[in-house]
Amino acid sequence: MKTMSRVLLLLILNPLGILAQTESGRTGQASQRRDFFAALALETPPPDRKGLSEKLPPVLPRIELESTRNNPSTDFPRRKAMRTREEFRGGLENLKKKYAPFLEDHTPATLSTRDRLALDIFDFRMEEPEDLKDITRVWRGDGSWKSVRIPDYRGPIGWWAGYYRKVLHIPENIWQRES
Repeated sequence: MKTMSRVLLLLILNPLGILAQTESGRTGQASQRRDFFAALALETPPPDRKGLSEKLPPVLPRIELESTRNNPSTDFPRRKAMRTREEFRGGLENLKKKYAPFLEDHTPATLSTRDRLALDIFDFRMEEPEDLKDITRVWRGDGSWKSVRIPDYRGPIGWWAGYYRKVLHIPENIWQRES
């Protein structure tokens, strides 16, 4: 004879908090407990909050910039406009050379304290109609799998499902270190 297990969760809101009543279908017994955090969230704050005050923004001086006074004799140098992709690429290369010393990595190499396993190559395949009838086909490795490098970006091609899998080969020295 099969025994079915069911759980019924009933929440009752009241001013003292939330009472959670659970009933287990196996034993038929009900238990009631008070949810302290729900009660804390539902309680109204006390009317007087002594010691708390609103932080007002500082009063700043009014600053206006004049647009009527200027010196028309000021000569700003004209920059040559880049009109072609080659000019843009050349300017970009000049900037790369200019800032290259500031982008160099002068930090010493750190010693690795852990062994790592690269998880970047996986097997992938799209879901097949037979998988909907028998999902164990995926677990057994049936179907046409191809090797992909993660991250593997696909779509958008509408609604689809796919499967990734990875067989891990953990070196013996890692197993020995863990024990």
